[in-house]
Amino acid sequence: MSVSLKKKEIKTLLTKREQASRWIEHFNEVLNQPMPDDLFDFTREKGIRLINATQVDITEEKISKSVNEEQ
Repeated sequence: MSVSLKKKEIKTLLTKREQASRWIEHFNEVLNQPMPDDLFDFTREKGIRLINATQVDITEEKISKSVNEEQ
C-alpha cells in the first residue's frame, strides 16, 4: 500500500523512489544529531529499587482476578 508523501516544499512525491529518498532525508535529520554534552547519571539517582517481575504468560483468569480485586 502506498500513501502519498510530501516534500518539505509541499510538493507531493508520487514515485516510490522519491518517497524512499524523502524518508531517508527525514530520518537523517531526526536521528543524526550531535551527542548531548550532559547525559543523565543514573548512578546518582536515589530510591531506585528492583521490582519482582516474572516472564510467565499472563492468563485471562489472572487478569479477571486482578480486575475483580480492585473493585
